[in-house]
Amino acid sequence: CSGCLDPYVGSLVEESDIFRARGAKIVCPMSGEGCTSSFRHRDLALHVSHETFERYLRARELAHETRVLEDLRLEDEKRTREQTSKGSSKDNANKLVKFTVDRILTLACPRCSQAFVDYDGCSALKCTRCGCGFCAFCLEDCASDAHAHVARCPWNPRKDVFSRRERFEEAQRARRIEMVKVLLSRLSSAMKQDVLALLAPHLADLNIQLTDV
Repeated sequence: CSGCLDPYVGSLVEESDIFRARGAKIVCPMSGEGCTSSFRHRDLALHVSHETFERYLRARELAHETRVLEDLRLEDEKRTREQTSKGSSKDNANKLVKFTVDRILTLACPRCSQAFVDYDGCSALKCTRCGCGFCAFCLEDCASDAHAHVARCPWNPRKDVFSRRERFEEAQRARRIEMVKVLLSRLSSAMKQDVLALLAPHLADLNIQLTDV
């Protein structure tokens, strides 16, 4: 009856959390017994006082605004997580590319990392900065003298200490390709694509195509 419904509606709209949880609906008082019905908007307008109905409408509007704000908050959190994930992924890809360029693509002293660009035919190199003797083919640190190692280096095709520049460059190309392949094989598909996209121009400068790796 109207006498019972009015205070019932008034009490429900006062419990804002419960009201929102129920979808801003006035559910049947017998919902605890399994009834899933709710009162229609028009029926409430006819059977509760004007004051109670106004409170009901304000509560509905507040519930709607709260739901919209909550949806926006959840969407913003999702977007932030995705951006953070992408940012982290991009940062990791950049770090991997820097490592690849510095440690695989750049020919440098294995001890102090000073790069070298001139190859004069002798594959037993000595760093002008730290005095390290190292192999021009695999860049292994050979203490003070790399001659013995060069003669058996697996990347030295002829096992000669002296080699033509063309043979040296081809051996370096093969070594770089193999090492990049090993690095890429340890990455997820998504990270591999990110790294390759960033690495492509560096590889192209060395006459290495993406299809090579």
